[in-house]
Order: sequence, then structure tokens, then C-alpha cells
Amino acid sequence: MRPLLAAVLFATPALLFAAATAGLPDELTANAVLNGAYPFPATPAAFAVEATPRLDGLAADRLGTVPAPGVHPRLLISPDQLPDLRRRLNETNVGRALLATLRTRTDDALRNPKNWSASLYAALAAGDTVAVSALLTEHKGLPTGIGHYQPWIYAIVLESFDALVSEDAVKGAKAATALATYAALLAPGIERMQSVPLADDSWRARVPASAPGALDLGLRDGVGGHLLGYGYDFAYNFMTDAQRATVRGVIANATSGKLWMGARLPHHFRNWNWIAVGLQQPLLALAIEGEEGYDPRVYRLGVEIARDYLTYGISPSGVSTEAVGYTQFGLVWGNPFFAAASRRGDNLLAHPHHRTMIDWYLHTTDPTRLTWTSHGDGGNTGPSIGTVSMWRHFFPADPKIAALWRSLALSEGDRLLTGKFHLIEPLLWAEADPALDKAAPTTAAAKSPDDPAALGLPLSLVDPVRGALISRSDWSADGVKLQFESRVDSVGASHEHSDRGVFTLAAHGRTWAKDNFRSVETRHHNNVLIDGHGQGYWPGPGRWLGVSENADALIAATDAKEAYDWMWPKQLVTENPDTFVRFDYARWANYRDEARAFQAAHADVKGERETRPGVVAFWQGFADLAGGPRLWDEDGWPVRFPHTPVQRAFRTVLFVRGETPYVLVVDDIQKDNQERLYEWLMQTGPNTEVVSLATNEAILCDATVKRDTDGRPRPAKGDRQLLVRVVGMNEPARARDYTSRPSLRLDTFERKDTLVPEAPGKALSGARSFGLDKRLVIPSRSAAPDFKILLFPHRAGEPLPATTWNADRTKLTVKIGNRTDVVSFKTGSDGRTHLTFVRDGTTPLALP
Repeated sequence: MRPLLAAVLFATPALLFAAATAGLPDELTANAVLNGAYPFPATPAAFAVEATPRLDGLAADRLGTVPAPGVHPRLLISPDQLPDLRRRLNETNVGRALLATLRTRTDDALRNPKNWSASLYAALAAGDTVAVSALLTEHKGLPTGIGHYQPWIYAIVLESFDALVSEDAVKGAKAATALATYAALLAPGIERMQSVPLADDSWRARVPASAPGALDLGLRDGVGGHLLGYGYDFAYNFMTDAQRATVRGVIANATSGKLWMGARLPHHFRNWNWIAVGLQQPLLALAIEGEEGYDPRVYRLGVEIARDYLTYGISPSGVSTEAVGYTQFGLVWGNPFFAAASRRGDNLLAHPHHRTMIDWYLHTTDPTRLTWTSHGDGGNTGPSIGTVSMWRHFFPADPKIAALWRSLALSEGDRLLTGKFHLIEPLLWAEADPALDKAAPTTAAAKSPDDPAALGLPLSLVDPVRGALISRSDWSADGVKLQFESRVDSVGASHEHSDRGVFTLAAHGRTWAKDNFRSVETRHHNNVLIDGHGQGYWPGPGRWLGVSENADALIAATDAKEAYDWMWPKQLVTENPDTFVRFDYARWANYRDEARAFQAAHADVKGERETRPGVVAFWQGFADLAGGPRLWDEDGWPVRFPHTPVQRAFRTVLFVRGETPYVLVVDDIQKDNQERLYEWLMQTGPNTEVVSLATNEAILCDATVKRDTDGRPRPAKGDRQLLVRVVGMNEPARARDYTSRPSLRLDTFERKDTLVPEAPGKALSGARSFGLDKRLVIPSRSAAPDFKILLFPHRAGEPLPATTWNADRTKLTVKIGNRTDVVSFKTGSDGRTHLTFVRDGTTPLALP
């Protein structure tokens, strides 16, 4: 429980608190929450974590000293730090390139005569509210944004920043007037929002349909999240007192006494990327720190929420609850708040989970350092330039961070400093990189600077909190990398996929078994389908059965049975559409019809509260308190519905290292005692072709290799290949049914969402397509397929392994060159195959 906070307000207008309507029934008011009231019990022991800050390597002087109230800039940099910033932007290659990107973008958004936004900016900069209103009416609102989650106002913020660092008083005065004019037009709508339902939460309050103005944009969108605060901070010294008062008043009305996403949640609930997104609110408030209308409680609550996010959203191993890509989305707002808080003595940069994220990022880097792989939404992208620039600036001597920056530079290439990313933070944290001016490596395997191989990193990152591992044969660009997970920590609707027990595999400079950006269904993952059915969406937590590892090999196992047994809909649609109180508010009103539709479609099945232990531990004692805390401010304790019940669904992987690494995947999956079609899937990507194909064996290669006159691929010696050998798989019981068993094949297909029928324009519907793709399909028509699949990366012309079984098929010998491996198989009472691995007669490796 946090202590009560003193509400030291500076001449805050009474309307800021009095007019804001209360929250939902049984919830604490915003004032109570901001004053420190906490209506929940202590965090459950299963989630409690000690987090001692790690200050080693932090260049604390780069945080600077926050100046006195009324002195700007102050949010992320202080006036005495401007000379160094100007030096870095004008005299370093990274700074110059980023500044050039800024000017290209502002020229296009603010001065390009082909864009009507140029006329709008001219009118704003002239203070001509009549002309501005006419343009907004003519074009039905503001110009389109200048990037992902970058509303058009961001261009004026960038212009203000440019004026500050270039000491251009003319440019600064125009930008300052433009911001003040915009704020003046925004102010009436912000004031109207003070009396709408749920106005004490800037994320919940909705603009009434009767709102008259083109800039009636609510409490978040109009101010651009935190962007009006950035603009105020950068343009402050170019503004008149009247202009400052106008912008400051809007910021005060949008933040003082207001809550935001995650503010009413228990500590351990604050664990996903939108919690970090919500930090835009205290960041916005800090722009007027110590000035009229500033509510210091907003910042203090922001620190608490940010610390909770790092404690519960990031594991002690540094692994997020989401893939790297979607984690970066939250860090667009999280990173600057972490830095701003650290400047004020709340050192979130040094949070131990935050520090170990660097290790996670390095492990998710694919061997070539040109691509990244984690699992879930955004699993095919790496850390952002904003994130890595922050680490590089504040921890300048850390070799891990240097290696991470180099991997980012290699993967982004010419896009590194020129994209439409959020630009302010990379500019503030720009540091020179002489290597960017040198020729890039000519091959993926070429030696590059700041090589992770020199860091002495372990070959494996195992995270039991998430139920995941990342392991590799070595840290070379030509090495083999395996990822395997079952997400034991799932507690509600999320950015996770239907992929418990999924693996991904990279070798010889490419990914052979891949993950996808946001294709959530089992059919788009490296898992098993049963008569075309996969795991539920959402699947809920799997079980992580453990890892055993030595220098030669690693064995890990998962249990995905309950992921097939059950599916979680979005919990909100399981609520009673006639009586659930949230449906009476505009924030949730659209879900009422979705709830009716879902319940009508599932009238023949009965849902029940999820009972898996991790879910119960998360929700029990919290779910029914203080109005019912909800993830996304929408979803409560998950409700599960029957999906594709199975008797068992174990997966075990054996990863063997050495000169010739390989992977053995063992699936013990069975729905019932009837023969069914089981399909073992491996998503290969379009650049894949079949070199050779036998009954139970395929050799895959790049689709770009040379071909013969019949169009068949003919790899040259040394071209990369993957042997896929089915060393074990069951067939139909009756010989006459053997013809019903489909052939092993490489499918070319349209990777398209099929969770619901065609519904144009809606995500996760049959309307969303990601184009052509390829996958390997190994089918078995049987009562239980007992898949045992050997994956052997190699180069054309190299010898393939010899695999032989003993008489009762309990031992498989794998001989490669002068190495002899013996893998023993023993079926446990639960139906899981237990493996024991022995190399050249040495000490056995087994997983109980």
C-alpha cells in the first residue's frame, strides 16, 4: 500500500476538480487515488518481487539537474545542457542525420504547398483563428498524422525543438504562436470535457456527439497525449506571457485531478504495453511542473505506475509480457517518462528488470543481426531507435548496449536515421557512431563491430516466469538459434497468440521456422492442428515442464493441453448486455452489441471462470473489489469456453550443439481414440523451396537458388539447406486407409485471418490478409501421431546424419561424422515422452 500523498497545488482553478464527475459505482474517486488511497490487498506472493536499483554504468551527470519552476526546457533536458545537445546534433554523424530527418519532415508537414497543412500552419503561426477555423471546417478536422501515433501537432513540436537547438528566434516565435493559437482553439473543448461522464479519467471521458467544435477532441487526442507538453517546454522561451498562460491552462485542465489507463488497477495488474503508453499523462503534466495548475500528485502516481510496469510487466530476466515489437510501442511514452523521473530522483532507468531487458534484446537478435525474433504481436521486430538511443546515451560504456546498437544499425541499414519514427527522443539522446560512416559488411556472416560473440554471454536465456527459452549453438552469424515457449503467465486478453509450445529456428543466416507479426491462429504457427483445429484464442496459460542443459545439449518440455481444451473470448463480451453498468457509458457502449452477438453465437456452450492456478492467483481477492479492476479497463477474470478438448498435448525439444547442431521435436498429442488428421506445421516463409522429397523426409533450400530447365531448384555446393526427417510418426491402423493420409508437402498459401467470417475493415476477421506465405506440413492420420521430427541445418554437399532405431524403437542413434548421439525415449504415466541424451558415451542429460 502506498502512503498518502500531499496534494500541493499551485492556485489550481476549482473547476479542475469540482466539475469532473466521479468514476464508476464502487470505484475510488480520482482525488482519492491521487491522494494515495489503495483499495486492494497486498500483491500476491506469487507475483511479489524485490527490485533493487542497479546504478552501475549510469552516467548520472547526463541526467542533469531540473531547474527551478518556470525555467525551460525542463522535461528531459535543462538549459545548461543545451550547448552539449547542440554539439551532438551539429558535430556528430548521428545527430546531423537525425536533424536532417526532422527538417525533411517539418518542411513537408508545415511548408509544402501541395499539402493544405502548410496553409493551416501559416494561419496558426499568424494567430489567425478565423482562417484556422475555416480550414478545419473545410477539411473536416486536422491534417493526417505524420507517422504512427504521431498526430499532426507533432510537426509543430518538431519545429519548436528545431528552433530551440538552432537558436532561431524567428522560427521559434512562429512555432510558439502556432502552439498557442492551437491551444486557444482547443481550450473550449477541453473545458467542456470537464463535465462529461467519467471526466475524472482522461482516457475514459468521451466527446459528446453534440460537441460543436472541430477541435473537440477529448482530453487526450487534442493535446496529442504528451505532445502539447513537449511543445510548451521547447517553445517556452519564444512565447509571450499570454501565450504561456494559454498553453499552460490547457495542459492543467487536461491533467490536474485526472486519472488515466492503469491508475485504478492493483500493482501487479499494470503489466502490459498500454500501461507504458499511459505514462504520456504524467509526462504532459510535468511540462508545467511547479507552475499554475500543476498537480504534483499526477507525477507521483505516474512514478508508481511506471515502477509497477517495470516490476510486473518485465520479468527479472528482462523478458516482457509481450514481444519486443509491441513492448516498444509502449516504450514510445515509457522511455521519456523513465528518463524524466530519473532526472527527478526516481531512478527508473536503474530498475533491475529494466536493466536486464538489454540481455533479452540481445538474445532475441537473430544470428545474422539483421532480423529479430520474439513471440506474439510484433515478434518479428526489434527494439526501437528511441529505446536503444536512451540506453546508449545514459550508459555510454556498456559493451552490451554498444552491441545492441550495432545490431539495430545492421538490421535497419539506411532506414536507421531516416524513418518516420518518434524523433524527439533519438535527437535528445543522439551520440556519434563512427562505424556508420564505414562500409557495411558485404555478407551476413562477415565480422562486424561490437560483436555479441565477444561479450561472453550465456548461450541460453531461460525464463520460468514467462515459460520461455532462447538458446543457440554459439554467437556466430552462422550459428543455430532456437526459441521455445508456452507462456505460463497469461492472465487475460492480450497480444499473445494461439501458440503454446511453439518453437522458432534460425540457422546459416536465415529463419527456417518463423513467427509472424500479428497472425494469431495456430495455423500460422509452428504447432499441430487436429482436423484443422488449433488452440483456442485466447488459449490461456500453458505449462512449462522445465529445462535440462549441459554443454552439449538442452532438453525442454511444455504442456499445451488446456490451450486446446479451452478458448478465452474477450471477457467483456461475456457480460450481461442488459445489466452490465459499463455498457451504459460511451467508453464501453459499443461492446453491448458485441456481447449480444457473442452470446447468441455461443448459446449452446457454457462458459466458466478460468481455474488454472496462475490465473486464480492473479485475480482472486482483487476481481470484485473497487468496482472490479480490469485489464485494458475492459476485461475481468477470464471466462473460458470449451474448444477442442484433447487427452494430451505435450511437446519436448532436444537442441544439440557442437559442430553440427540439430533439433529434435517430439509431440505427444492426442484428442481421443479415433483416427484423425494431425498436421505438424512449420512456417518457413516465402523464400523456401523443396530440393528433395521422400515419403518422410524433405530437404528445404532458399527459393532463390539456381534452377534447372524444368524449374526445379539445384543448390550449389555450400548453399544453406534444412533436412526435415520424420524419424517417428504413426499411420492409419488399417492398411486400406493408408491412402487417406496426405503427403508431406510445402504449402504455398494466403496467410489470412479466419477467426471470424469476412467482416471488411475489422481486425482479426477474415478480411485481413498478409499475402502469400509458405509452410511445411507433415500430416498423420492416426489416433495419436507421436511425431518425432529431426531438423538438421546444413550446407549443400555436407554429409547428412544417419539415424537408426533399436529393435523396440526406444533408442534412436544419430551419427554425424565422428559423433555418435543416442536419444532414449520412455513414455511416462501422463503420456509424455521423456528423453535422455548421451553424446559419445558421456554423462546422460535428461528432463524428469
